[in-house]
Amino acid sequence: MKRTSAVIMVIAVVICLIIGATLMYSIPQGEVIVKDTSSRESITILAGQSTPDAGTEEMIQKVLSEKFPDVDIEWICVGWSTDNYQMRLTGRYAVSNAPDIIIGKAQDAIGYAESGVLLPIDEACAEGIREDELNAVRHNGALYAIPYTCQYQGVFYNKAVFDKYGLVPPRSLGELARIVKILEDYGETPFAAHFQEDWQVGNMTMQFMMNEVFNHDEHWGDGLRNGTNSYQNNEAVKQCFINSQYILEHTWEDALQIDQFECDERFGKGSAAMYLTGSWSLQSISQVIQKPEIGIFPYPNSTGDPKLVKEVNISFMKGARTQHSELVDLILKEIAGNQELAKGIADFTKGESTLESLRDYKITEVQEDTGKYENVELVTDVTVGNNQLIWDYQESVASEELNWLKGQKTLEQVLEYADQNAKNSIAER
Repeated sequence: MKRTSAVIMVIAVVICLIIGATLMYSIPQGEVIVKDTSSRESITILAGQSTPDAGTEEMIQKVLSEKFPDVDIEWICVGWSTDNYQMRLTGRYAVSNAPDIIIGKAQDAIGYAESGVLLPIDEACAEGIREDELNAVRHNGALYAIPYTCQYQGVFYNKAVFDKYGLVPPRSLGELARIVKILEDYGETPFAAHFQEDWQVGNMTMQFMMNEVFNHDEHWGDGLRNGTNSYQNNEAVKQCFINSQYILEHTWEDALQIDQFECDERFGKGSAAMYLTGSWSLQSISQVIQKPEIGIFPYPNSTGDPKLVKEVNISFMKGARTQHSELVDLILKEIAGNQELAKGIADFTKGESTLESLRDYKITEVQEDTGKYENVELVTDVTVGNNQLIWDYQESVASEELNWLKGQKTLEQVLEYADQNAKNSIAER
């Protein structure tokens, strides 16, 4: 009797297994019942992040987890400037641990492509991105990045202060000097500024270089390397450094000791009338004061024809050594085409979306001004300058410039250093 019961139980178990297997394979396509973790695909994303980008990885991961539940995604997030992102990327290729997806800046795409760091991306992945942004990351007919957010750089200004004294955005250095004098005569601090970080000095100098140098000669860096151009013998270049000194002379006494976040907070509270910075500062400024009344204008140049500086910040690229090329394309297509994700990241980072469908999506406090400059073609792409002088070189020169601003070196020594190290101003191809 006991044996009969045991046999019956075995038969019942077998029947249940058969029924279970039948049910498993009759599940409608797309629904996941059993996950075989031994066959899961794994994707590594190396994310170089600017100041406002930390946290975007969580937003992207939420979308990818829902769309690709059977894919394991490993995030490696490093500060683009603060954690030496370029060295981290190079190091991973050196030890054969290259990422499948690289998040960097659009300005890096062509150089990375020429260096064999990237694979082309299927054009269909970026079909919703504005064509003018895509043209900047195509090389030999192939697409090497998906530009995702734009940041604008220039002089943020307190509209209430400008209205109080009847001031309007200047175009020339003389007009700027007049504004500074009026502000100081009334006891106002003209500029918010922070000089604690090398990267800020480098960023300021490139803003000046775009309007003093590269907007007039897109290949000035090539001339620097072949000996026809130099820092020491170029008055327009010297003016770029003098601009930094001018701001330091008309800001707070402790500007050499404070960082970006302290400066953002002070400007947000109205402690200075102008602030040479970029859209990244809007994130923390808006936390200090809701809906700040600020505008933006390009820092004036010697020829009176300055332009706002635009930088395509977050950009997605495909690593050259990925073993999952088709999956990477699917992931990139999902990211680039997800309008709600684009809105969320724009809201969070204060970077304007490159999606064509979001061209009129208003998020930043200065977007009305940036749109006006775009409409009259008074915007310049910093990619031009950053391709001619790579960031590592800019930052090394900025370190020397900071020593000059502190009174530890002469300007001639800084310019001489820049010329002597010109060979380091371009990436190895």
